[in-house]
Amino acid sequence: MAYRFAGAEKNLAIGVYPTVGLKEARAKRDEAKRLLADGQDPSVAKKIAKAARAQAVADTFEAIAAELTDKKRRDEKADRTLSKIESLLSLAKPDIGSRPIAEISAPEVLRVLRAVETRGRHETARRLRATIGQVFRYAVATGRADTDPTGALKGAFVTPVVRHRAAISRKLS
Repeated sequence: MAYRFAGAEKNLAIGVYPTVGLKEARAKRDEAKRLLADGQDPSVAKKIAKAARAQAVADTFEAIAAELTDKKRRDEKADRTLSKIESLLSLAKPDIGSRPIAEISAPEVLRVLRAVETRGRHETARRLRATIGQVFRYAVATGRADTDPTGALKGAFVTPVVRHRAAISRKLS
């Protein structure tokens, strides 16, 4: 599509014929004309949309979890703390690690946590929910996710039974 923007002649590629049908091409042309009427350059808008899609695909759960772990390492957290976080996140990576973080929903996180819970690891499931929540809150803070779905999962698990044990104490005389 040929058009003029800010006094300069420009071209906008809509697509190749067999891939993009006539109806779809006309719809894209009409959208480009609407952008021009609003004072926006359609080719710039197309580039911005393409970059946003590429960024959304690159912002996977695994990438943001690694970024959060690096941040905690820079904050000089203890090595044991970092290894616990990495161990917990390794339980979630097979199921949701490669998914874009903005597309992960509460039922997907619940499925990951249920897999841990069914093995009888109730406390691990609780800690994993908290760690996944940290990743989502970091993604929300950096503008790569809208919400933290783990908040909706509170109370969805079996509460671990705490068994108090008597301590051996020595009487000082």
